[in-house]
Amino acid sequence: FPVTIYEGYYVTDAYVVNSTDEIVRYKLTNNSVDTDMEVVQNSRRFWQGKRVLVTGDSGFKGSWLSLWLNELGAEIHGLSLPPDQRPNLYSLAKVGKISKTQFVDIRQANRVREMVGKIKPQIIFHLAAQPIVRMGYSQAKETWDTNLNGTIHLLEAARNLLSLKVIVVVTTDKVYRNPEKGVSFVESDPLGGKDPYSASKAAADLATASYHEFFFKKGGLGWPRPEPGM
Repeated sequence: FPVTIYEGYYVTDAYVVNSTDEIVRYKLTNNSVDTDMEVVQNSRRFWQGKRVLVTGDSGFKGSWLSLWLNELGAEIHGLSLPPDQRPNLYSLAKVGKISKTQFVDIRQANRVREMVGKIKPQIIFHLAAQPIVRMGYSQAKETWDTNLNGTIHLLEAARNLLSLKVIVVVTTDKVYRNPEKGVSFVESDPLGGKDPYSASKAAADLATASYHEFFFKKGGLGWPRPEPGM
């Protein structure tokens, strides 16, 4: 994730959750992240005891995120598929010992709703996806089901949670229409994507924006959308 520090707290993208659970808009800078112990301790004050759900916690980024949240004192829950490669970070780093992971396919709406209802997270990081561009060609339907419908299943399960303060929906720079001109994307560029992976992630962005506008925004819920690769 793009990371910065705001009043002592680690944050991602353009939103901050502060100690009063308010959402604060903040412009990112290119300053390097100071990782001294004072900063870590300040960050720990926020995360200590927070009930956090990480979807896709058995993946590479999800595992690293879970490890870091554990260091900061969060209570971590996970929804993901079992790792499909050996070796993998989830197993090597013993993430299952620090995260209460439930192996659930996010394409199963009823199971997602059941588990999210039981966990009652305060913060959700949504990383679960079919992330391989090439696999999207051979497994197009599965890619659409996971990336679009899986995201909708999570948002639908979360929208009536009284405990929830923030959802961080992780997207990708592949969501933008690519004119193949070698020019870097900016967030105001139009969504597009020709292949199933890119198009399904762009569609998930639209679904997330819709849920934010018509369901979450009214309750003051934050919706950051970090974009790995930009």
